[in-house]
Amino acid sequence: MNADQGKSNSLKTWLPSLVGAGGLLFGVTSFLVQYFYLPQHEPRSLEVRSSLEKVGENANFVVIKGTIKIKNITKTRVEMLGGYYNVTGSKIEPAKMSDKEYSESLARQLREKGRTRSARHYWQSKFETVFGSRVFDDTTWFDAEQEYEHEFHVYVPRNRYDLVQLQVVMDYAKNRKLVSAIWKVDKYGEIQAMACRKLPDFQKDQTNCEELDPDSPQYDEFARKYGIAQTDSLSELNLLRMRTPTFPLHKK
Repeated sequence: MNADQGKSNSLKTWLPSLVGAGGLLFGVTSFLVQYFYLPQHEPRSLEVRSSLEKVGENANFVVIKGTIKIKNITKTRVEMLGGYYNVTGSKIEPAKMSDKEYSESLARQLREKGRTRSARHYWQSKFETVFGSRVFDDTTWFDAEQEYEHEFHVYVPRNRYDLVQLQVVMDYAKNRKLVSAIWKVDKYGEIQAMACRKLPDFQKDQTNCEELDPDSPQYDEFARKYGIAQTDSLSELNLLRMRTPTFPLHKK
């Protein structure tokens, strides 16, 4: 056997082994990327949908059914910090705004964080919190593509509100090793959950959690590091009664 034949036989022997080893390495790499790398680096996101529906009425109350649907639309687990909702009611009052007044009202709201709503011909008055509830705390999580539905009923006095609104808020993070939430109730009676950094004695006393100002640069860095995010949904139900117009009778 000459030298060229020896090289040829050697290649025939080692080439399948190299190909097999390469395939195995590719498979291991794909497994590590899918189950270890992506869960740590893929952004988390929840889809939240909500609705309000009038389902009953008697001499005293209007019955409203609320529906909340939540879905993890990512391929990795989402760790909940807090999930909650508030139902509010208000009256609708007529308003008259000039071009200047309307522009100033809209500009003022744009300077504030959150939703911007400015109506020219009406404004909301007698704003009240009607109902509130916590849905999830920081012991809950959503697996990849997991869905959840929550229904509830609210009973509001007849003719007290013209507009009922439901706001759903979901706060979540990449992981909860150093992150939790502080629960609060504001002066209007609305539930809130504020992300906080766990302090060393947190396991013994869960009030040992440092709240950060959401408007500070430190909070932005904190949120990026732990993948803290928020998704919300706003639904409305009109309770204004339709009135049949009356016309004066003309005598012949």
